[in-house]
Amino acid sequence: MRTVLSIAAGLSLALLTACSPALEWRMLPLPELGLEASLPCKPERAQRNVDLAGQTVEITMQGCEAAGN
Repeated sequence: MRTVLSIAAGLSLALLTACSPALEWRMLPLPELGLEASLPCKPERAQRNVDLAGQTVEITMQGCEAAGN
């Protein structure tokens, strides 16, 4: 009985954590690739020009930090 209660409590905690406001999942369109990405928070965007094999290439990165992770 104690094991069943422990499992039920653990599952309840996992479900509550998944619904926490810190993890507000958003769909991020990536039109250049024809894809979408799921991120757990509002993404920040950074762009930088990088020299690759004598050519300048623009690199874009999008990401976020959720719940301190």
